[in-house]
Amino acid sequence: MAPRLRQVRRADAAESVLPFYDLAFGDRDPVDQPGTAWGTLGTWWTVLALVPEILDQTRGFAALYTNPAFRLDPKLRELAVTRAGWASESQFVFTPHRKLGRDWGVTEEQMEAIPSWSTADCFSSVERAVLAYTDAWCSVADASAIPRSRPCRRSWLTRRSWNSPIRFRCIRCRPS
Repeated sequence: MAPRLRQVRRADAAESVLPFYDLAFGDRDPVDQPGTAWGTLGTWWTVLALVPEILDQTRGFAALYTNPAFRLDPKLRELAVTRAGWASESQFVFTPHRKLGRDWGVTEEQMEAIPSWSTADCFSSVERAVLAYTDAWCSVADASAIPRSRPCRRSWLTRRSWNSPIRFRCIRCRPS
């Protein structure tokens, strides 16, 4: 799916954007030859390049995320993020974090079991707790129990605020 906003070509990108482009796309122009090293189209990066300051902020987050002083076990972090990517049907999140997870000790068996982790026996009790928490956070566990006004493949649970009840909202048909 093509992004709604204009993408920034390598030649038009701000100097601070180029390291991102190099990391994700090598020396290719990402608009003419899309596709990242980790398997996504990369349009998120090329659209964010419209506002280089936002992309710079992302670099700061990435530095924090990979900092060894970060207290969350990287294996557990990658299990949670990969599950969240799967649950939200986000290839942008799921694909690179599958690869990162392997770097942090998530086994191939565990990666294959992410979609049906609750019936798999390859996770420790701590890993199962993290995956259960991730499902609760993503509202995956209760999504099938919500009555739908119209059938739709992509359903989400949302809150107006943390004090309000959770309500069903479909991304495509947006029933109230």
